[in-house]
Amino acid sequence: MPSAQLAGLQPLDSWHVPPPSMRRGALRDRNSAATPSLPISNGKARQSPQYRKAIHATIWSFVVTIAFALAVVLPLKGQQATLDFFTGFLVEKSLSVDNLFVFLMLFQYFKVPERHTQRVLTWGIFSALVLRGIMIMVGVAAVQRFRWVLLIFALVLVVSAYKMLGEEEDAQDLSENYVMRIARWLVDATDQYDGDRFFTTVGTKRRATPMLVVLICIELSDVIFAVDSIPAVVGITQDAFIVYSSNAFALLALRSLYLLLSRSIQQLHYLRHAVALILGFVGVKMVLEFVHLHLSSALSLCVILSLLAIGALASMARNRASAGKLINGGTQEHDFKARVLDDQLSRRH
Repeated sequence: MPSAQLAGLQPLDSWHVPPPSMRRGALRDRNSAATPSLPISNGKARQSPQYRKAIHATIWSFVVTIAFALAVVLPLKGQQATLDFFTGFLVEKSLSVDNLFVFLMLFQYFKVPERHTQRVLTWGIFSALVLRGIMIMVGVAAVQRFRWVLLIFALVLVVSAYKMLGEEEDAQDLSENYVMRIARWLVDATDQYDGDRFFTTVGTKRRATPMLVVLICIELSDVIFAVDSIPAVVGITQDAFIVYSSNAFALLALRSLYLLLSRSIQQLHYLRHAVALILGFVGVKMVLEFVHLHLSSALSLCVILSLLAIGALASMARNRASAGKLINGGTQEHDFKARVLDDQLSRRH
């Protein structure tokens, strides 16, 4: 696409919300001052049929995952491989929460109608299954052939963990991010939606809609996320079947998980820290494995479960403390205004 045409391709006027910047191209900045207001879960939203349906779908996704592990993985691969499967699944599931934050930011930036988000997610998930399958085959083959690749993967995970625990990045306009620029360069997109279609006809010309730009951004971001997630699972096991199947089952539940978390994802403040510690743990595990010090699958699973539980409990405690401060602050302000009013009335009398 010519540079002049690329420069002229601007977002809709309603696409002006400046979401957080992308870490290594993916949205990971959680600076509350720069983060646009996200819809917060309330009682009415939680009672909606879509919310209840998402809860049931999420529960069934875990049931199907457990059934697959017990009916397929355990008979074919044995007990240790089954533990590796569950460990890899949990790692991918925890990392997918970061993916959901990215998806939410993209949907808000492009003002994607809520009724069409599931279509974009469905296409994005199935495309990610293909792309990750290719990356997993390459990664596992590299580790099996060149053992020192474990150290490279370990370095990637440790650096990623350090960045996630470090200071937040400065916010920048998403339109200037290279993922967005690549997506716009790849397609000649109009600035109008046409239902849930990826392509539309403008005059006599066939052009992409913003839905396709969103899909491409999601795919590019997922490839970048895979730089973390695939080494993390490869650090647990080098069995390509276990690595891919755990990735696949974690991805297949993203649609229902998105609806559950999209209204409350900001409340999971410390989950990102837990995920960073998990990445660091797997990185250290890979280094130990390189020097022939093996940590058992059961121990790895317990460590990851513990970190996730601590992150969730810490987030809940923080939310309760914040809610208590708001209530106390409101009460104190009300008492102060009441005292001022009483003082004014007493002076008049």
